[in-house]
Amino acid sequence: MVNAVAFQKVDARILYLLHQKSQLYKSKELSVTHQKLADELGITREAVSRVLKQIETEGKIKLSRNKITLL
Repeated sequence: MVNAVAFQKVDARILYLLHQKSQLYKSKELSVTHQKLADELGITREAVSRVLKQIETEGKIKLSRNKITLL
């Protein structure tokens, strides 16, 4: 797991974390802030926001205030 998180691109790391949280909470709808994701991944909130927006335009997630829905 450490290698997966440490050596992948940021977008892959964020998607991996979201999928892990989705499985853990057994829900496609996650209540999580961009800052919390940034803290867990060790990157800046701005980078997380930018990548999440990019992933949303690809149609993989839907962003709402303090909520991310996996599609």
